[in-house]
Amino acid sequence: MALDSKDGCYEPIPPAAKKDYYPISPSQKLYFLASHLWDYNAIDMTNNIPMAFTVKGSFDIDRAKIAFDTLLDRHEILRTSFHLIDNQTVSKIHDRVTMDMTYEEDYSNESVESLAQDFVRPFDLTKAPLMRIKVIKTGDHNFVFLMDCHHIISDGMSGDLLLSELITLYAGGELPVAKLQYKDYSEWALNRFLDNQKDYWMSHFKDGIPRLHLPEDYPRPPEKKFNGDAVVKTLDRKLSDKVIKISQKMDMTEFMAWLSITMLALGRYDDQVVVGTPVSGRTHRDTENIQGVFVNRLLLSSRPEKEKTITEFLQEVKENCLMAYENQDYPFESLANHFEPLAHSDKSRTPLYDVQYLFLKDESEMTNDIEIEIGDLQFNTVEILFTYELAKFDLVCKVTENNGVYSITFKYCSDLFKKTTIETMVNQFIQIIDRLDEELNQTIEELQ
Repeated sequence: MALDSKDGCYEPIPPAAKKDYYPISPSQKLYFLASHLWDYNAIDMTNNIPMAFTVKGSFDIDRAKIAFDTLLDRHEILRTSFHLIDNQTVSKIHDRVTMDMTYEEDYSNESVESLAQDFVRPFDLTKAPLMRIKVIKTGDHNFVFLMDCHHIISDGMSGDLLLSELITLYAGGELPVAKLQYKDYSEWALNRFLDNQKDYWMSHFKDGIPRLHLPEDYPRPPEKKFNGDAVVKTLDRKLSDKVIKISQKMDMTEFMAWLSITMLALGRYDDQVVVGTPVSGRTHRDTENIQGVFVNRLLLSSRPEKEKTITEFLQEVKENCLMAYENQDYPFESLANHFEPLAHSDKSRTPLYDVQYLFLKDESEMTNDIEIEIGDLQFNTVEILFTYELAKFDLVCKVTENNGVYSITFKYCSDLFKKTTIETMVNQFIQIIDRLDEELNQTIEELQ
């Protein structure tokens, strides 16, 4: 439910006045900062959102181009570039831009992943559109359709919206009038009354936001590097069932239960654990059909002190999560600016936290081929597997559920850690689940 005024009642987002330049949203500031704070090529590759499809049938390139041109006219954010003027980050909406859409033929029988490798490359944020399309004919009625855009103009929900609208237009359908544009949201977001949420975060981190002291194998480079790798383990059904039962016993979500295990594993290295996690940021109903980036980041914290019982710790994680989500609208960018101003930022780290936590339920729905039919055309989405890994954070701890099977992935910066170190951390994660008793009366010290 979207409640957006100070008294908890719905208030519509008003249209913004026409200007030459507009202030960018808090979400966009993070991506603009990333492209200037660190090595341009490396970081901008981590902020690309590529999609790939195999297409069977009589694919009409000109028809697809007309559909994309219509989308460019429809969504101002697709015609937006970003600039630094008088030390202020601003966006400029262009009246007309030309879609970067290319076509080629390749009958070499290369995989979609191979064909996509050179396609995904950095964007120049000062040049719109921050999106490119490539269509590759691989046979008489076979094509590969590649689409890539920068995160500063899109997110997961926006990608789904764009794809839905593209299909409608290609099929000859019409779209309802877009009542609001991203600039309207951005102007509104910058003027929201969030003092109560700010007070919560300032109080919660009144002693500052500590960094985790993970067991690094190599000296931290003076500027952040993004070389990465990952360790993946599928969990035994008995172990995953135990975590599900814990979530039920504690009346907490699976997200919270798996987060608790993650924090217990990381608690080996510090008495206070702070991790980040993304949230959709679309808490106002008017944002549902706006193209753009709304993602915010939440800081989730706990104190896995040795003397606490597991029950006490789980309750603490649950309460901290509930409070964090209750105050999720306060921009992460504002927190970062308060605790780590840009002038004093550490270029070897990401703002505020080095470890990210993700929980993805029913991941099969997001990564498996999704079939889309338009007349005689058949689209199948394909997950792009790159020949390289990019690690935006020191460590990303991800728990995924796929048709009832749970797996854990620890993606890490290989400039800091050896693979054997991360394998040890993953094994410790699994051991924690294995050692938990049903009554949850152990202390953290006994568990570890």
